[in-house]
Amino acid sequence: MSQFFDALKAGAKAAVADLTPGEYSVAGRPVRCGHCGGAQFVLRSVPANEVAAFALRGFALRCETCTYVMLFGDSPARK
Repeated sequence: MSQFFDALKAGAKAAVADLTPGEYSVAGRPVRCGHCGGAQFVLRSVPANEVAAFALRGFALRCETCTYVMLFGDSPARK
């Protein structure tokens, strides 16, 4: 039973780490904010928009310094 709780604890730590700001890269290049040049972002998923004529589905990085949002089709890699 101890292994179960160890695995549960490790999963909870990983989930919390994904919610904290971090540095990301896309196509092997580090991501920098297009507005202020910041490097700390929070990753959020963007659900499909079924109301519009096109479907926008992907991922958003929100800059922790100035709150500028950049959209990506594929998930950026966390460093």
